[in-house]
Amino acid sequence: MSKRVAVRIILALGIIFAAVHWACAPRLDEPQVRTRLVGQLQLSNDQLHVRSITRDPHPVATVDYGGAVAKLRFRYQDGVWVIDAVEREGRWDSADSALHVLAHELTVKARALQVAEIMPRYARTLRLLTGWATLLTANCETGLPVSQAALLDLHSAGHRKLFENRGGEYHNADLFLRDAWWKMLHVSYSPRRVDVQSSGADGRMDTPDDLKMTYTVSHVRAGVELCLPHYTVPVFAAEALGRQDAPNAWNCADLMFALKRSEQLELIADQRQ
Repeated sequence: MSKRVAVRIILALGIIFAAVHWACAPRLDEPQVRTRLVGQLQLSNDQLHVRSITRDPHPVATVDYGGAVAKLRFRYQDGVWVIDAVEREGRWDSADSALHVLAHELTVKARALQVAEIMPRYARTLRLLTGWATLLTANCETGLPVSQAALLDLHSAGHRKLFENRGGEYHNADLFLRDAWWKMLHVSYSPRRVDVQSSGADGRMDTPDDLKMTYTVSHVRAGVELCLPHYTVPVFAAEALGRQDAPNAWNCADLMFALKRSEQLELIADQRQ
């Protein structure tokens, strides 16, 4: 037997062995990809979505983490699927060196995308809460509203003058009662205090991403009452909204500076980090 024939036989046997090995290996599925990424990269399972998985000896999984996309190649080893390589700038980098970097990049990109998506809504809601304060201040001397009906009466009587150069949400009564996620603001009324609260991006009340405005009437001395709003904002939102270089859609730098200077701002730690 010639060397050439022997080489061909060896190559054929190798191909047959690889084909049999691939055929015997279980198919890589979404739960296995999730297990690897959540376990090795310590990513949040809630933000992780597996877009696709190729069907070949070294399957490639395309994943979406909070809007940040990555491709990972897997190999079947010792009875389990393991991450073999990560695609970076059109090339495949070994998982040993690329996984740690990928985990950081996905987290940073996902956070940036999330901020870009939700900050315009936080800005709109915060500005709307200042509109509530404007309306309550204009009527503070005659007493705060003690019901939604009373508030809407004040709004109907004064919104054109008070919000002359503002958007439709300041003039439409239904929109005035909703945050930028179109959820009803939670309002509690009393003669000397009105609390207005938005459930924020997560849509759940009394969580760290809520926005709140508390408007109080305090007795200073005989015949003198102090009417003052106080705003509660998550730290991550306050930092973003207070940036001078923030995009126009959510630039509240002047407003945030004024609230801090007047000590009308309280921050809530962002526990979601």
